Amino acid sequence: GKPILFNFDTKTFDFELGNISTIGTRQVVSYGGNFRYNSFDLSIAPLGTNRAEGGAYVQDEIFINNYLRWNVGVRLDKFDSIEDVVFSPRTAFIIKPTDDHSIRLSYNKAFRSPSLINNFLDVTIVNQLNLGLINPLFSGRAFNFPVDAYGNPDLTEESTQSYEIAYTGRIKDRATVTAAVYWTENKDEIF
Repeated sequence: GKPILFNFDTKTFDFELGNISTIGTRQVVSYGGNFRYNSFDLSIAPLGTNRAEGGAYVQDEIFINNYLRWNVGVRLDKFDSIEDVVFSPRTAFIIKPTDDHSIRLSYNKAFRSPSLINNFLDVTIVNQLNLGLINPLFSGRAFNFPVDAYGNPDLTEESTQSYEIAYTGRIKDRATVTAAVYWTENKDEIF
């Protein structure tokens, strides 16, 4: 019968580094990485106190010729809440038959790590059952019962794979037309 209080205190320390370099006249390479440390004091997840995460990426944009461009990249991430390093590749071919039109074919894989609350939630919620729905003689009466909600420290990352075909065109410098078709597959979704 009382509200669940969500008291929290958090501190985040984040370090990020990145650079872009050209190779000749037909390649642009970007690369970098980051490290983040979070400390937490969450009333609804008392066993989760901190989280460390780090990652690195590299991407190459290759201008094959005036009509073809290829972007290829990868990101590696490590969260202390999941066991393995996560590999996130991406690639896209851009075909430009003219300056005003382009077709993009792309693929990428991304992920989401479980949150501290997903891993360490520990709270009791009071639920009610309207007894009048069972028998009209009990109308206006409710049966209260507790429901314990717990996180799962063994969750893995949620992943998404996406494939896309897209078109963008300019018509006489007066309008832009776009269309895209994509397919996305999600695995190990965290609810």
